[in-house]
Amino acid sequence: MLHWLALEVLWPIPVGVASGWLCAYAAGRLTLRMRRQDSAAIGLDEFLALGVMGIAYGVALALHGNGFLAVFAAGLALRRFEVSELDDAAAQRVPLQEIEASAPPEAPAHLMRAVLAFNEQLEHIFEVGVVLLIGALLRPTDLTLTALIVAAALFFVVRPLSVLATFPSRALPASQRRLMAWFGIRGVGSLFYLMYAVNRGIDAELAHQMVSIVLPVIAASIIVHGISATPIMERYARTRTSQRQSTGGP
Repeated sequence: MLHWLALEVLWPIPVGVASGWLCAYAAGRLTLRMRRQDSAAIGLDEFLALGVMGIAYGVALALHGNGFLAVFAAGLALRRFEVSELDDAAAQRVPLQEIEASAPPEAPAHLMRAVLAFNEQLEHIFEVGVVLLIGALLRPTDLTLTALIVAAALFFVVRPLSVLATFPSRALPASQRRLMAWFGIRGVGSLFYLMYAVNRGIDAELAHQMVSIVLPVIAASIIVHGISATPIMERYARTRTSQRQSTGGP
């Protein structure tokens, strides 16, 4: 038990997060330094995003860390690196979108805006791929009562309770906590961990049970969360706008 805990939890998780964060931070620093010294280094931001993700994932695997968390941490580090470079503008309460739109090509805000735009395009492409993959793998016989019960428990109990336990009321506004408590589950992450468990050599019968539960849960999440995403986010945007207008904030 202790051996498994050390090799599968205590080592891979912090190593994955740390390696992804360091790779992204180093890449951001190096890229901005090169662009400020030589204008020929400006451009090809899409390849920078792919390179950072690939390097972070590879370094994490080489160190026996969690590559999935490394890529996530790399994206978070790039965004955090941009914010740390914009202290002056942030002190003047200039919205981040305006800073990114007016930034010169060598500025961190321009770099992050290009990277995020490319990442959004990749996300949409992978979303279509995931939906097609789930549709091809899912069979009518997989829509069992057990799978529906698990999906309901994850949507309405496990996810909300995990958000409430992770983020105290003082950490985030209540509206943001409600959004985080509702959205989730669907996506590449569920398939990644499913395939990880299956490829670790678990019993064939258990693997079949896991697949017959995970795939319907993802399909249910795609339908339920996909349908509710637009109206909920529009309502959230209207609420935020009214709050800013009432308080006179940016």
